[in-house]
Amino acid sequence: MGGHMEREVFDALLQILQELFKIWAIRLVELGVPETFDHGFGYKKERVAMKGWAYHNGIDYELYYLDFLFEECCASI
Repeated sequence: MGGHMEREVFDALLQILQELFKIWAIRLVELGVPETFDHGFGYKKERVAMKGWAYHNGIDYELYYLDFLFEECCASI
């Protein structure tokens, strides 16, 4: 388990999963279920895209940015 995967394959599969998350997020919002997206958003373009998606779908959102050094994150492992 956990074998190597070519970057292009990984990126394609990640894109599919992220689109599925969005489909289910819309459904959960329709049902009144709060949710949290937590998959990094390390790049500004990712945050901007997610905010645009939420706005386009009429979803209220809050964005929290936690500014930690990589070493700090690893220290708690």
